[in-house]
Amino acid sequence: MPLKYWADTPQAVALMGPAHGMAFLTFLWFVARSWGEGLINGLGVLRLFIGAFIPFGGLVNERWLRNQAEKH
Repeated sequence: MPLKYWADTPQAVALMGPAHGMAFLTFLWFVARSWGEGLINGLGVLRLFIGAFIPFGGLVNERWLRNQAEKH
């Protein structure tokens, strides 16, 4: 979006939009898979999903995910 509005380059959105969408779908796949394997619980799924929509939410969840990985 910054390239589209600040640099007047709408082609960047056409390129990065699908890449971002595929990355998000991959993220959802890994969250669902981790839940199915019992690595995280329903509250963890909710936490990760909400964090995906909050700017820098991934940074907050990164520490939590590291702690979850150490438990398993």
